[in-house]
Amino acid sequence: MRRSSIRIGTRGSKLALSQAEIVANLIRTIDPDIKIEIVKIKTSGDIIPPEKRKQLQGKSSFTKEIEDKLLNNDIDLAIHSLKDLPVKLDENLTIAATPKREDPRDCIITKSGLRFQELPINAKIGTSSIRRKVQLYNLRKDIEVVEIHGNVDTRIRKLLEKDLDAIVLSVAGLKRIREDWRITEIFSVDQMIPAICQGIIAVEVRKDEKDIIDLLRMINDEETMLSAKCERSFALEMGADCYLPLGAYARFEREFLKITGFIYDNGRNEIIKDELIGNKDEPEILGRNLAIKLKNKLDV
Repeated sequence: MRRSSIRIGTRGSKLALSQAEIVANLIRTIDPDIKIEIVKIKTSGDIIPPEKRKQLQGKSSFTKEIEDKLLNNDIDLAIHSLKDLPVKLDENLTIAATPKREDPRDCIITKSGLRFQELPINAKIGTSSIRRKVQLYNLRKDIEVVEIHGNVDTRIRKLLEKDLDAIVLSVAGLKRIREDWRITEIFSVDQMIPAICQGIIAVEVRKDEKDIIDLLRMINDEETMLSAKCERSFALEMGADCYLPLGAYARFEREFLKITGFIYDNGRNEIIKDELIGNKDEPEILGRNLAIKLKNKLDV
């Protein structure tokens, strides 16, 4: 049955609204006559002060309230940055589509315009991500990593206003709010492995909404979906939440799927990294196998 209207639930940040518009525009290309309403929803991550977010349980501070609205039928679909979505979903919800992935890499914006290796000794680099922190120190031991929080535009403002030399952000986020002109340097995946599903938008729906699922299937990018399944399987096997220092990136190489991942060994103060190539039709098996391989190295 054709839908005449769809209510899209999203956070109200500049990036979140941009991602919601991306999905809305994709839906309009399938059905130009459909009426789309974007519903802004405040999450606990938006309300609770950044310095207290680590007290929250699990990886749902930016998604739970949106999912609650979805389960209560207050919205028809939910838009998330997939890296914010817990690897275990409510049994009544599913990810129906992942549009084509944006650039998954991390980048640095420096106040001086100097590249990362050109920054002075004891340069102050801002990030709230422990994943980025351990990888930055792996690249340079002589820097100081300073914890900063907030939305993308808030972090840019903090760089300009505070005693910081640089900040690290995702390329995808900057592109989606059209601030990528600020990028000084993009880290390669070899230098800094991205967060799980970084650059991927998740379109979440109720499992019983067959008509919406059929519609969303037409905006889904299959390679992005398979990569997401691979990375989320890796994270699930690792028992990951927001504050575990790990990362993974899956991508296609010809007809095969390749995943690169790392885990930080706190006891040995080192990054353990590896990669696997496997069958693209078994993404969850590939992601899980890489996680097992890395966990075995932790036990050595």
